[in-house]
Amino acid sequence: MGNAINVVALATRTSEETGSEIKTIVDEINEINHITSSNARDIEEIASAAEHLHSVTQKLNDQLHYFKV
Repeated sequence: MGNAINVVALATRTSEETGSEIKTIVDEINEINHITSSNARDIEEIASAAEHLHSVTQKLNDQLHYFKV
């Protein structure tokens, strides 16, 4: 009987440790998800800025054609 109690106690501890490790992994995955979302927003802002700069460059090039001889 004592052996069965030891086995159950060990299984309980192992289960608790596994649960704790799973929680840590889930927390880390959530942090990765947050960072990924933030990076995606930053990339969208950079793309928008690049499009704006391209538009401004095109306008400046069009205006420079008036000065070419």
